[in-house]
Amino acid sequence: MKKKYISLIIILFLPLALLAGCGKDDRPDLADRVGTNQSSYEGVIESLENLDVYQQGTHKLVTRNDGTIVIQSPTINLNRYLDEEVRVEGRMTEGIGDAADVFSVSEIAYLDASKQVELTDYENKVFGFRFSHPSTWLLDEGAGDLGLKFEENEIVSIAVFSDETDLDAFAASREDGTPTEVTIGAQRALRFVDGAQMGFYVPNPPKKKIYLIKFSPSEETQLDPFYDLLDSFELIYLSQLTGDKCGGLEKLECPEKYICQLESDSKYAEGICVPIDGESTLSSCPYIAVPACNHYRISEYSQRGCPTRYECVTDEEGTVSASYRDLNTVDAGERPEDYEPPTDNEETENSDDDEKSELQYEVPEVSDVTMLYANDRAGFSLLMPRTWYYASFGVSGGVWKVGFADFGLEEPEEAIITLSLLEEPGGKAYKKIGDAYYVFDGPADLTEVMEKMADSVEESD
Repeated sequence: MKKKYISLIIILFLPLALLAGCGKDDRPDLADRVGTNQSSYEGVIESLENLDVYQQGTHKLVTRNDGTIVIQSPTINLNRYLDEEVRVEGRMTEGIGDAADVFSVSEIAYLDASKQVELTDYENKVFGFRFSHPSTWLLDEGAGDLGLKFEENEIVSIAVFSDETDLDAFAASREDGTPTEVTIGAQRALRFVDGAQMGFYVPNPPKKKIYLIKFSPSEETQLDPFYDLLDSFELIYLSQLTGDKCGGLEKLECPEKYICQLESDSKYAEGICVPIDGESTLSSCPYIAVPACNHYRISEYSQRGCPTRYECVTDEEGTVSASYRDLNTVDAGERPEDYEPPTDNEETENSDDDEKSELQYEVPEVSDVTMLYANDRAGFSLLMPRTWYYASFGVSGGVWKVGFADFGLEEPEEAIITLSLLEEPGGKAYKKIGDAYYVFDGPADLTEVMEKMADSVEESD
């Protein structure tokens, strides 16, 4: 009888033992899967496509010796380093199921030392946000707002409005015109443009606050550092104030070496006295892995006000929604001061190099032709200089026309480089797809740039 029981036990537990032996223990060692089990890698950061439902990570690092590594970061906006050679430090986390392992980035640096800019981190847990800015910008903090100056010129101002929850209604009550919907700090935000100035309305729903971030270019335009600031802009959701009260109806003051951090920008707002160099609040939202896409927003909050779910952001056609780096409608002070648009009687269809040479522009590096331009109506996409602007002018003379320039353009004749869909070749560069020719024309010193743009043209599905 004992032998029968022993045999039965062996039969019952043998399949479980076999299944256990077929799990993740049979997967190659981490060092074999990612090259070496190290805490730092060097390579180029690229966007990450969803591989399966279990895949985490938001980007990938293409290295020279270790292949491709899936990466993510709870503290660093990796979009700021797309297509850049960097060195990352952090730790590897084992993937779920058959998904790739994920390297969590804690520190990042450009390999090109000339691209490194000394940054200063700013955090205000009462206002509910943090960001980084160039150390050359001086910060002036007030009650309910703050400003950033460069050489005595205010570049950026941030106003804080409390007890506001309706983003669209609040922005409409203060602005004219139609805004562009963008994403800042994983929130749906609104961008307004007024000449060379830009304003961004960003909500913080759990704190019932709306921030107005305004950019005013100086004589030396600070556009790229401003966009880097927006890239680093993050919201703080939870806060627990500690310390003596200040402000309010009695206008209570803080003792020496303490500062009053106000809860709002209202006239009789109350606040808490905190040490000048001390911490005033504690935030305790848990880290939630973001989806494997470059543009995402918070879609759900917990009862405590913490983000619990993210969603990828696309427009109705399924393409990535607008970014604040889409400069086709933004002048932002980039237009040369002495630039004058061509008069109405000038030829626009076949302007020669002499006319184009009158425009002041910097010839971009061919390696900078990396920003994606997609035209859903005409059904094609291409790469363009990443710091340039574009404007699509639709059907013009029986063909589709798109203009590109290093400043915000509104008329076809303002374009430095033009793209036309024609029935025959021409221009400085072209590419034939089907029966259509994608013809690029512009100054001779931009020929290599136009050739790179032409080579990148692809038809959309």
